[in-house]
Amino acid sequence: MKRFDTCFFEQYAQISLSALLGSEFDCLENMDRPDLQSPDGKSLGIEVTRAMEESKGAELALLKDDSRLSCYRITQQQRQSFYLEAVRRQRY
Repeated sequence: MKRFDTCFFEQYAQISLSALLGSEFDCLENMDRPDLQSPDGKSLGIEVTRAMEESKGAELALLKDDSRLSCYRITQQQRQSFYLEAVRRQRY
């Protein structure tokens, strides 16, 4: 399985949304057009995009401190946790 496939980034996005914005994002389903949708398919839809290189360097960059995320008060440990959870979900 390709480590940086589309599903990985969609899972990472859902994990991040739930952790940062609250449990109301826990119910999002991974579908298509848009990628993350509310169970009814109508009340909420989020299209996940990425603008990064698919490489080992990109993987490591997800774990580094990023000042653009500081307004959310995310620690490096939390980002690593989001990443590891997305990897874990990829294995199923």
